[in-house]
Amino acid sequence: MRYMAKPIISNILLFIESLLLFSITIIFSLKLTILNEKYVIKKLEKTNYYEYVYEETKNTMTYITKKSSIPSEVLENTFSLEDIKKDVNSFIKSFYKGEKVNINTEHLKENLNKNLENQEIEQNKLTDYTNKMISTYKNEIRLMNSFEENSIILNKYNKISTILLLLLIADLTVLIIINKKIFKKAEYNVLLYTSALSLIGTNIFINILNINNLFIYNNKVSQILKTIINSFQIKNFMFILLYIILGLKIIEKNNKEPEEETE
Repeated sequence: MRYMAKPIISNILLFIESLLLFSITIIFSLKLTILNEKYVIKKLEKTNYYEYVYEETKNTMTYITKKSSIPSEVLENTFSLEDIKKDVNSFIKSFYKGEKVNINTEHLKENLNKNLENQEIEQNKLTDYTNKMISTYKNEIRLMNSFEENSIILNKYNKISTILLLLLIADLTVLIIINKKIFKKAEYNVLLYTSALSLIGTNIFINILNINNLFIYNNKVSQILKTIINSFQIKNFMFILLYIILGLKIIEKNNKEPEEETE
């Protein structure tokens, strides 16, 4: 009975090891993509997001200016592409740190007031117009309010995921040692293949969700999110290949050992 229980416990441990390795890989892939502030900023650069925000802000401001019967010349040199880039990056950094987002609009206000000096406009209308311009600028930078609201949750999850990752690695190491030393079972190839299959299943599930139809806030934001999700799948695929190659190497090594013993 005792000898029957050993293989069962060993296989259960092997199954838990596979779940741990799968979880470690998923968290690691997330930390390389969606949970990585620097990675997201790189993606914004590659997808020309700053240029998009610059044009959208300009177009919205021009529309409000015309509607307010104010000459469009007042918008000249009020903000630049570099201002947009700086403020978007500041928003992203604050978002990932779970801090309150403070977008500096002093440069915009100063340039607007300078351009409006020679315009004969009532003070109330002028104040209302300036506030609309500042509000438009802020809204375009920070996308939607729900993004800001979720920043604290994201920051907490990011911190928890780091601790969880370390704990999972420690648990996996302990279980592998127990399985090898006590139960004399070290089927690393099975562990690697099971985790690879789980990752394949994850990528298939994401494909079933059909992220190509994903739409959040606007086309540009949706495109960036799709790019990040695709990158997450690519990272998973790289781990799948790595685990399969390592598994084959282990099988090859195990097959050579009996031959060496026979000789």
